[in-house]
Formats: sequence, structure tokens, C-alpha cells
Amino acid sequence: MDWKVMDDPANIENRNGGNGGDLVKHTVYLATLRFLLAREPWRNGLLVRECHAGRGVYRIPDGDMRAHLLGCLYTNPFGDLILLQESQRQILGALGCWTSETEALRWYAGSALINASTLAANHDNLHRLDLYEWLPETRRSLHRATDQWMGPAEPHLA
Repeated sequence: MDWKVMDDPANIENRNGGNGGDLVKHTVYLATLRFLLAREPWRNGLLVRECHAGRGVYRIPDGDMRAHLLGCLYTNPFGDLILLQESQRQILGALGCWTSETEALRWYAGSALINASTLAANHDNLHRLDLYEWLPETRRSLHRATDQWMGPAEPHLA
């Protein structure tokens, strides 16, 4: 089944994917992870374990307040891409969810795929990512999204 149409209504956290707190949290996580990957001993092999990994990618429904907020992924008054912008564009582009129209953005990549993307881009697979999710429907969506993005071999999902 296509991960884009999979549903996990029992997971009330889905409504938080891509909200303002998520944007800040994921920016801090991403900056911290990149900081560690640039230094010894972490650059030689880092294990990231993420509990409550979520579904990987979140659909933002039409009319949702988060859709307007995610417009910041398109604009930057400073010119260069900001960490989270770069990560979202790369992941959503690989998944076929990125659009060139600000109003049309309807997807947000969560921390599971942000971490997977960052680790995969650094140091020839020296790193390991373990993702855990309690709810079976959410776990299935996470499996499908990560398989679509990275292939079935990585990351380890429990």
C-alpha cells in the first residue's frame, strides 16, 4: 500500500506534525546532529535511537493552519537555505512531495526522516538509526515512508 494514503487516526500526535513547535524542535535537533557529526568521536559512528518516531511524513490537510506556517520553508530573507529548509526540500523532493508553489505544500517530513537523511549524508554508513513507534498503524506508515525514501535495508525499525 502507498504510504501517502495510509492512515493512523489513533495517533493524536499527527496533528502536531509541521506545527511551529515542530519546526523549532527539528531545527535544533538537526543543528545538534550536524554538530556531533562534525566532531570526534561521533563522526566515526553515531547511534541515534528515536522513540515515538512518528509516521515519518505528515500530510497537512487543506485549510490547516500549519499549511500557512510551512510557507516559511520556501522563503528566507537571508538568501541561503536554512537547515530545515534544505532538509525538507531534499527529503520531500526524493519522495515526490515537494512543489514549487508555496500554497501547494501539503507534506512535512518528521524527525525520523530528517535524522535518516542527515546520517545517510555523512560518513559512508558508519552511523545507525533505530526508530521506535508504539502504534501499529503509525509504525506501518513509518516503515512504508522510510522504505520509499531509503530502501528497505535502512534504518532499523522496531
